[in-house]
Amino acid sequence: MSKFIAVCSFVLSMVALAFAAAVYLRSDAIADQAIQRREQQLVHRLQPKVHAIYHDLGVRLTPAAEHPQSLDELFAPMIDLATSIEPNH
Repeated sequence: MSKFIAVCSFVLSMVALAFAAAVYLRSDAIADQAIQRREQQLVHRLQPKVHAIYHDLGVRLTPAAEHPQSLDELFAPMIDLATSIEPNH
């Protein structure tokens, strides 16, 4: 009976180790997916406000900026506007 318990605990330990290894190997992909979901949520939430600012400033939006999928695409017109301003000397 004790040999049976030892074998069962060994098998269970190996299964747990394999599961931990699989999760470890996928951790980067899981983190990337979570970051992408959060970025999409932020873009969706901020898009109306940022587009209103662009409209007030008279900024023409590119198709990518019109329907942004990332924060880079959402704020690209603002960055372009800021970098195009000539400094006063």
